[in-house]
Amino acid sequence: GNDPDPLGGGVDKDEKKAFELIKNLVEKGDNVAQYILSLTYELGKGVDKDEIKAFKLMEALAEKGYLDAQLRLGYYYEEGIGIKINKLKAFELYKIAAEKGDNNAQYVLSLMYEVKDEEKAFKLIKDLAGKEYLKAQFRLGYYYEEGIGTEINKSKAFELYKIAAEKGNDDARFNLSLCYALGNGVDKDERNAFKLMKDLAAEKEYLKAQFQLGCYYDTGIGTEINKSKAFELYKIAAEKGNDDAQFNLSICYALGDGVDKDKKRAFELINDLAEKEYLKAQFQLGCYYLKGIGTEINKSKAFELCKIFAEKGHIIAQYKLAYYYNKGIGTEINKSKAFELYKIAAEKGNNDALYNLSLKIEK
Repeated sequence: GNDPDPLGGGVDKDEKKAFELIKNLVEKGDNVAQYILSLTYELGKGVDKDEIKAFKLMEALAEKGYLDAQLRLGYYYEEGIGIKINKLKAFELYKIAAEKGDNNAQYVLSLMYEVKDEEKAFKLIKDLAGKEYLKAQFRLGYYYEEGIGTEINKSKAFELYKIAAEKGNDDARFNLSLCYALGNGVDKDERNAFKLMKDLAAEKEYLKAQFQLGCYYDTGIGTEINKSKAFELYKIAAEKGNDDAQFNLSICYALGDGVDKDKKRAFELINDLAEKEYLKAQFQLGCYYLKGIGTEINKSKAFELCKIFAEKGHIIAQYKLAYYYNKGIGTEINKSKAFELYKIAAEKGNNDALYNLSLKIEK
């Protein structure tokens, strides 16, 4: 969700005492105290958590036109805190707060516009970035990189990531490293890419950076290839819930990269990911069933899993599925289906498919 960071510096150490003090101020009609009281109920600070009470207090305060409460109430509607989720109400409240000049509200509003009106989202973010609102400077860079509400402009994206990174925005530091690694909007500089990612992974334990640093070690971006370090970083990130890291960890165990080969563990990790409907893992699981990696060979399962991935438009899976149909692996031989799939993959630029197509499939 789009939590506008309510309790800044936290609550008094003696939370119960603080709660009683705030309650007394609310009874005297103090709006700031009422706002804090709502947050204490929302977060359970010094009192039992009670989201319905939190909502009622915030709603009463928002109706008085209290700006911070209008923004927070929008967040309650967006996340379903003390009330049923109502995105439309959330949007209306963010809009009211944004029109009154609340930068946080304008930022959240822009994110909501991303789905339905990219140009409006871009306009709002650009305006905020002009006010040097840090998160907006990063987001504007992202809009330029992806072409959201504007033309793709990798150089502008790089410049904005650099500005936001220098001000301490971790997401910007992460994207800046990728820009240097890929040469997006700047001359390729793998050493700088590595340094930025290493600092981010070490200083902040920033999860995506720990995974990405693993990739840098794995492929030798800005550093010597070091499969053991790559494995360690994938393991750290996977244990913290990063699915991409868990996928790579499975491959490490399957190949014995940076760790002793353990096909059973490779299978367990990929199977777990596939059950979460992580698409790449479903395809990889099919490969494990086909070759019997950490499990019994099961060609029917290999075929079914490949079919799922191919139906999502993945070229390699379409090529592989064509091969299964052509050879009757895990399914009946079906030359016409094989031909169709080779044709689709070839049109998307798969050279192996093009070669098979030129042979008109072996009879």
